[in-house]
Amino acid sequence: MFSDATDTRMVLGNAIGAAEASDGALVLAIRRDGRDQRVTVRLPVLGAWAPTWPYGCAKSQRILAAAADYLLEAQLPNGEVVTDGGFGTYTAGLLWLATGEARYLDGARRAAYAVAATDLEKMDYNNWSLGYGGLLLAEYYLATGDTNVLDRLQRVADHLARGQMQCGSWGHSSPSAGYGALNQPGLVCAMTLALAQECGVNVDREALRRAMAFFSRHAELGAVPYGDHFPGTTLPDDNGKSSAAAVLCSLVPEYREAAAVFARSVALSYWLREEGHTGGHFSLTWGPLACALAGPKPFRTFMDYQTWYYNLSRTWRGAFVHLPYYEALTRFDDATYTGPGGEFTTGGMALVFALPQRKLRILGAPRSVFGANLTGPLLQARDAYQARRWDELAAARSKPLSPEETRWLAQLEAAAALVRSGTKRTAQEIENNLAEGDAYRAEQQFLALKKFLGESDQTIQTLEKRFADSTVQWYARSGRRYYEGWQNLRGVAVMSWVPYGAMAKAHVGDVPRLRPRLWETLAPTAAQDAWTTWQTDSPVARQRPVVLATTNYAALRLQLRSPRNSHTRIYLNGTLVAETTRGQRSGYAKIELDATALRLLRPGTNVLALASTSTGTGENALDLGLDAVPQDPPLPVTAGWTGPAASGPELPAAMAAAFDRARATYPTLPLNIQPDPAIPERLRVRDSQDRFKAALEAAVAALSVDDLQAVLRSPVAYVRYLAGQSLARRGDAGRQAIIAGLPHADWRVRSACCDALAFGKTDVTPA
Repeated sequence: MFSDATDTRMVLGNAIGAAEASDGALVLAIRRDGRDQRVTVRLPVLGAWAPTWPYGCAKSQRILAAAADYLLEAQLPNGEVVTDGGFGTYTAGLLWLATGEARYLDGARRAAYAVAATDLEKMDYNNWSLGYGGLLLAEYYLATGDTNVLDRLQRVADHLARGQMQCGSWGHSSPSAGYGALNQPGLVCAMTLALAQECGVNVDREALRRAMAFFSRHAELGAVPYGDHFPGTTLPDDNGKSSAAAVLCSLVPEYREAAAVFARSVALSYWLREEGHTGGHFSLTWGPLACALAGPKPFRTFMDYQTWYYNLSRTWRGAFVHLPYYEALTRFDDATYTGPGGEFTTGGMALVFALPQRKLRILGAPRSVFGANLTGPLLQARDAYQARRWDELAAARSKPLSPEETRWLAQLEAAAALVRSGTKRTAQEIENNLAEGDAYRAEQQFLALKKFLGESDQTIQTLEKRFADSTVQWYARSGRRYYEGWQNLRGVAVMSWVPYGAMAKAHVGDVPRLRPRLWETLAPTAAQDAWTTWQTDSPVARQRPVVLATTNYAALRLQLRSPRNSHTRIYLNGTLVAETTRGQRSGYAKIELDATALRLLRPGTNVLALASTSTGTGENALDLGLDAVPQDPPLPVTAGWTGPAASGPELPAAMAAAFDRARATYPTLPLNIQPDPAIPERLRVRDSQDRFKAALEAAVAALSVDDLQAVLRSPVAYVRYLAGQSLARRGDAGRQAIIAGLPHADWRVRSACCDALAFGKTDVTPA
């Protein structure tokens, strides 16, 4: 399978994709104890990638649901997804909102409330937390109209304006004495200000203008740099900062042209997305979102080159983790975003699969009705939504409305449908969690729902009675102590740079998730009339019909009450599924069945039966029930491309052809890599990047001088750089072409020619 001429990760990633598209069998040839063997690893069958993935792609939506579910499993009752710096909470909340699905609304709400409840002082005025936390608050309000988060968003906006650096960016924190601007969080701080303004929050307009001017000016100059530095002309993107700049500029109408230029440049970076300062996390998070702004054709090239990566970086639990590469693992800081695990990385990396839904502003959603300046019937309709007066909101449809008002009303109706469906789901989960003994989780869900709906809501009034029970309150207090202990241990476990972190990680690494499943009853207990006898040698033999409309369940379990000294066998449709030799002291034993039991179910009438040595009466009471976890419906698949049409500057035809040629030839290009004892050749995973770079330089070298001179007028700085470097290598003909461009009327040509002269170390005084 592997050879020295290929990036082994690409080969393995593509093989995983092929297995998932067929029967799930991944066949590996391995050598163990000197003998060659073939091993088959069984993978879930997810289907093939659609040609337009993630648009119009069922596999992409399965992956999105698995990632969102993984993060729900990791979320604590208080709303947090524990990672270093709070990133898990921020990006998980964004991903749940991005699905647009009611089953994730409770998780998004508790995540947003957790951020809103955090004091700025406790965040040490950290601009990473203020930026990404503020982004979640703004997107949450624009998606739900939940005014509970606006006070905190106002404080975040106020502090970002006060803590901004004079250049227009932000540092690690505010104040950030002695360090300077740090554009990676600074870009997200600017997004927060832009979206906070859409939310109706009072934003310092000069602070937002300063930020937009600072970041947008790099669009035609080069990649957004680390801080207040020179633009990067030698790269089409720098660890996702130009990507984030494209998304930022797309949010503010006056800067859409800059967004298009950034997006075009990012679209050329598909071959070097992995690396970056402290790893490629932000490159992988923001890159696809930016490239989607360039239109379907550049986006297709960008994603297809990285398909293998999205196969290989997924875990069996549904998480995404960055692939480690040798150079990163030899330095602590470059491995930072791999170490904390899937809770840190999944929310950001999986956002690409939510692009088709367009539910977040950073994913291309239209401006929100909750930030619109409404009047008349539409204002009344929005007020009705905020007060949960659903009948009054429904009546707005009968009033005469303009086309724009009709679009606003459709947004309100969609938000209302999401809230009502989400409320029903959350109420079911609360009751389920109480029944499963997780009273603290149920309590936290209830308190968040109560804050959202208000005390007068009928659902809240019904649940209020459940939590007035002293036993429930006791279990909730006990559960809180447990979860707080777990949270502290998880928080230490991500601190891999200290001994305590390694010890904590060993303790929690394989511990099952804490979130109870959502069970529903298929065959209730204490239903003696449902049973009939059947012939067997056992003292007691009973059976009952279980009628099912569907077999679409994720798990099955039995609830068995039997005497302590009894032998009981349980059958489903004639097949033995469980056998017990000792009953539980009191109550019902919950016995979860494996996947083979699920395959026994059939639509219509099923038969649940038992045979026991118990007499089934008095102290020997015998009872049995059957529960199931419903399989959530798959996320809807869009018909196809839902992103923007192609916009912005077209790549010069000659340069587009050069990239196509490099893509076709780089895998077989020989490399003359100097040996490095610190990097064994088998662990060098920059090979593909180095091969592509060499292939691209060769393809550009094949272009004519006239073609290269035309490229110098492109607004995309990276292609100007490629053209200028190629001219500088052309000897006298190239130098003359460069000199001819120095007095050109277009500043782009003059700038590229000056850079080319510097590269060629040619001292020329133009005539």
